[in-house]
Amino acid sequence: MPARCMGKAVRANCGLPVQHTERRKRPTAGLLISSYFIPGDNRKVLENLMTQRLTYHLESSNSLNYRQHGFREGKSVDTAINELLSKNQTARRDGKHVLVLCIAINGAFDNLQHRPILKSVDASTCPININRLYHRLLQNRKVTLMTPEGRATKDQKQGCSQGSCSGLALWNIVANEIFNQGCPDNVHIQASADNFVLVIEVYTKNSLVKYTQSATQFSSWCSENELTISTDKTYYILFSKMGREDGEVNIARKDIIIILTDDSKSEHGIGAAFCFLANDIWAYQWSVKLNDNSTVFQIEPTALHEAVILRFSSSKP
Repeated sequence: MPARCMGKAVRANCGLPVQHTERRKRPTAGLLISSYFIPGDNRKVLENLMTQRLTYHLESSNSLNYRQHGFREGKSVDTAINELLSKNQTARRDGKHVLVLCIAINGAFDNLQHRPILKSVDASTCPININRLYHRLLQNRKVTLMTPEGRATKDQKQGCSQGSCSGLALWNIVANEIFNQGCPDNVHIQASADNFVLVIEVYTKNSLVKYTQSATQFSSWCSENELTISTDKTYYILFSKMGREDGEVNIARKDIIIILTDDSKSEHGIGAAFCFLANDIWAYQWSVKLNDNSTVFQIEPTALHEAVILRFSSSKP
């Protein structure tokens, strides 16, 4: 008689109660998934668990580049700005021209295709069970609308909503690809969510044309992932080094030029002003009273606009 049965027989002969215990079966994957997809907030529980496991894997394995500052623990807009300022100050101290190119993606979360998402998930070497869940989550999705002509159904092949549980993590894993592409040593790229910054530092302005090809490389990455650059939100800033170059007018390093702007809104009206100082000498001042319907957000940009015009005009002091 097997030992387990013999033990039961001995307990029965001794008058001891016999406890018949049944081993509980673990629910199958199908039952586990279906139990979460019930009406109410609980339908997001599974997606939330998937996102936590994916994020843990990406962070613990250092799969995400440190230059991505968006939607990550310990990272923020502040850390992105500090890194950008540090990069700019170092280049300026070394006597270089610095071109800062700020690039925004047009509707990044709404237009991100499911194909590159799944490709990036496959390349991340995340656990196979998480990989399969995301494939099932994003495949064969459909959107159904009721129209006057009847029910209309369309395949959904794009979009990772910024308000969803997994949208932010999925965007980071796709955007991480641009950091892994090779860039020259004097080209720095960083991001905060869907806002990217390219910092190009060179000793001569003529070299800028050569290294601006990195922007072309970024544009190619957008095209591969069926994303578009927002021209309205993309701009550049050129920080030129002081000194003579290629026949330019020489500005000695001892010349310190400062432009100060100010704005105010009170019961007397709304105004903006700026002053221009060269070597601590009050060289120029400007002020204006704006329309009473103007908002406080229009004040300082007005002063900055006039200051830039003065600084680069032929009649600058």
